[in-house]
Amino acid sequence: RLGEKANSNQHFQRMINQGIHAKCKRLGIDQVYLDRQLMQKKVCMTKDIGLNDNLFGGFLLQWIDESAAGHVSEAIGHRRVVTLKMSEVLFEAPVKVGDIISIDGTITGIGKTSITIYVQVFNTRSRKEVCSTEMLYVHIDEQGNSASI
Repeated sequence: RLGEKANSNQHFQRMINQGIHAKCKRLGIDQVYLDRQLMQKKVCMTKDIGLNDNLFGGFLLQWIDESAAGHVSEAIGHRRVVTLKMSEVLFEAPVKVGDIISIDGTITGIGKTSITIYVQVFNTRSRKEVCSTEMLYVHIDEQGNSASI
């Protein structure tokens, strides 16, 4: 039964990936955005530290949002996007002064007006994943209304 379930999940994932690839092709989005890409690197500085000598989580969330928004906007032709949702973020490993983090993203879904991206943050010194999250962005027009991608 476990093997059947795994095969079913793999088949389902292949179908999703084929759908995303087809949609990217139709919309003129480069397929490279479907692979994990480095979106930004940041150096943790003294000004970024919170109460417990670790990177303040609010700064990291800001960096994630800025990086992902820029990546998604670029993927859809430098169009305007706004953040609709960020899934749960668990801070799994600390970031200290002098550490360099990489913020990586993979586009995982494209809707009529929205685009989903999976974001992973790694500490390049410890090689540990700091956190990960999934984010949903909406393409908007000049008046701030949702618009087709």
